Amino acid sequence: MLAGTGTGAAEGTGAFWVWNRRVELSSEERQLLASMNATLFWHVGELDLRAGREPLNTEKHWQWRASVPEGEGVPVIEVVPVVRLNLSPSANLRGQELISELAGFANPKGYLEIDYDCPDSLLGEYADFLRALRKRVPHLSATALGGWSHNSAFGILQESVEGLEVMFYDLAPDMGPISATQPPRPLLDPVELQNQLQEWSRCKIPWRAGVPNFCRLTVFDPEGKSLGHIRKWTWDDVIFQPSLKLLATSKPGVVLMKATKNFILAGTPIAMGSLVAFRWVDKKALITSLNLVRNSAARGPIFFRLSDSSDLSGWSLEQLGQILMGGNEQPSAHLRLDGERFVLENTSRADYPPTVQSDALRGYALEVEISGEGWREAIAGEFWRVGAHANPEKAPVPVPVALASRLTFWFSSLRAGKSIKSGLIQFAPGTDLHQIRYRILPGDNQWKSLE
Repeated sequence: MLAGTGTGAAEGTGAFWVWNRRVELSSEERQLLASMNATLFWHVGELDLRAGREPLNTEKHWQWRASVPEGEGVPVIEVVPVVRLNLSPSANLRGQELISELAGFANPKGYLEIDYDCPDSLLGEYADFLRALRKRVPHLSATALGGWSHNSAFGILQESVEGLEVMFYDLAPDMGPISATQPPRPLLDPVELQNQLQEWSRCKIPWRAGVPNFCRLTVFDPEGKSLGHIRKWTWDDVIFQPSLKLLATSKPGVVLMKATKNFILAGTPIAMGSLVAFRWVDKKALITSLNLVRNSAARGPIFFRLSDSSDLSGWSLEQLGQILMGGNEQPSAHLRLDGERFVLENTSRADYPPTVQSDALRGYALEVEISGEGWREAIAGEFWRVGAHANPEKAPVPVPVALASRLTFWFSSLRAGKSIKSGLIQFAPGTDLHQIRYRILPGDNQWKSLE
């Protein structure tokens, strides 16, 4: 239970940054967000303003546009528009044209948030700009970097906005060079978070503690220097890549691997000897961190970002909701036949997260057995791969599907409420389907009957 006696938000309350999303909220998402009494900070625009460019009213300055969600069920969720600023240090923050343009993005209730990674040296000027904008936007808030609590302009900033959303992640770069004995920093470190929460306890206006809900894939050269992040990938791309060998998992939510040869990973060339780190928010670290937030002066947590269908977006909304409500449900799934396909459905409110225990134990194995030789055909479908074995318990031997007593379907992760379908499954004539049994490893050694 996320119990606490601090001044944080009520149990079950959460907030989310919704970034670069054009897809409407589904009815299921609306219900989950409403049950969490959630507030959404929705990225509606991004302004790229550099000195010497055309007048502000040209469309060239706007890199991306969206609109806040509308439709049935949305009014029960508070939605705050967010505008991201990409400004050069010499950009004019005092112009009334800029203020008028931004004020037009406030919602009908007068809410607007500005997101700007302001350099420390310009924080005072930025605070003055926000103060001027607030005369046009009564409920103005802003994102904030964790280190701003030490800035001399911190007091002025608090007088300029109604609230702050503080980013307590990416507080420092990875300490190089990266190696098996010095892996990359985790996305969320409760010890670092606790120190930051204490620093921010002197903030006099309402503020939320921003915690990550995303995954990151980073490539390092053989000497351990960062080459940057890969932006589009899937867990299957990484976990089941045979050219990556495990080096370290010494930090929760961090796996470091080494390339044994040149290959392509999610469209990115990886040279032999390079290091690849994949990171996600460890569940235990998240629960600990949310407890820290609850017992701090923060009004509650805000997650970056709202989960979507991509593997990059971290824990599912169902899983986060369960954690926020103090639950500790473990993932569980059921297998059924749908015509000539197997369907594995996660029927719990908990995710099967990515896992790499060793080079030989990666992801999850759905093992399905029939007594005798009851199989005729099996295609992986949405699973990563399917393997067939005879004598699986004592001395497993890979065999053609028609000679197998056990099939193993591999998958890398499975979110709450989601399912994976196999390809075509065919049985030998006369096979008693009631004799099929299955289990999922790691996690559940107990055999279950097919539904």
